[in-house]
Formats: sequence, C-alpha cells, structure tokens
Amino acid sequence: MFRKMSMFILLICTILTFTACGNKKVEPSNVKSQNKVKVVVSFNAMREIATAIGKDKVDIVTMIPNGSEPHDFEPKAKDFESLSTAKVFIYNGFGMESWVDKVLESVGNNNLIIVDTSKGSTPIDNTERTENGQYDPHLWISLKGAKNQAKNIRDALVKADSSNKSYYEKNYNDFALKLD
Repeated sequence: MFRKMSMFILLICTILTFTACGNKKVEPSNVKSQNKVKVVVSFNAMREIATAIGKDKVDIVTMIPNGSEPHDFEPKAKDFESLSTAKVFIYNGFGMESWVDKVLESVGNNNLIIVDTSKGSTPIDNTERTENGQYDPHLWISLKGAKNQAKNIRDALVKADSSNKSYYEKNYNDFALKLD
C-alpha cells in the first residue's frame, strides 16, 4: 500500500513539475487576426486578387468551396455568419453571383463595405445567354479586367483600413505591374 501511495505522489509531483515549466502564454488564433481586416470573398479568383493587395493585413474567408460552381452556389448559415462579422465583402459581379443581393439583405451588417469588382469594367456581351446572363462575367481571366478588379479591391481595403493606405497602394502597384 505504501509503495502504491509513494508512486502516486511521485507521479503527481512529476506532472506538476512539467506543467509548471511551460508558462509560455498561448494566444488563441483569433488574437493574431484581431488586427487584420476581415474580408469575405465569393470565390477563389477574388481571394487571389485580395491576397495580392491585402497580404498579411487581411484575414480572408472564401464562401464558395473549391470545385463548386459559383453560378449555382447556395449560401449556408456559416456564410451568413461570416458576412455578419466581416468588414469587407468582395464579389465578381456581372451577374456571376446571382445570390448576392438576397444574401446581403439578410445579413444586416450595416458597416460592411461591399465590393462589386466589375465596377468600371466594360462588359463583353454574352452571345450565348445561358448560365451567365447578358454579360460574360469571367472578368479576372482578362489581365485588364483583373487589374480593374484589383483597383476596386484596393479602394475598399483603403476605406476599411485607411491607416495602411500606402501598404495597399504599394501592393496594388506591384500587382498591376505584374499584370502589365
């Protein structure tokens, strides 16, 4: 009996010793992202451009999973939650995300900066008026289109986080140079 009790006490002391040595404060993952602008994008092409402009100053959530069709996407509860706490929402426009208006009405985030990245672009008429509607929405495929989308994203990030204006402008200029 004495031997079992001694082993138990020794085990407790060992555990306490090792746990006391690890006093490094572990921060939750959301602490690191508190200083970042929370951005929600509709799909990956928008994520790539937003990442090029925002880099480490943005925390990006993509609504439409890889391999899913943006034209047929139906937002889920987690998407509404992401939008309700986001500072910026970026989408392609030109009718690609037909669900956007309904979703934004439902979210109720009055502080959300909404970015239709097709703003300022000249649409290409869609002669095959099938899934895409009147215009070909695949703007990011064109270098000129992607550059305009990047400009719209830059402007939104500057509006959301004006203290880092020069950072976003520099990243935009670097990205635009690559596109040129």
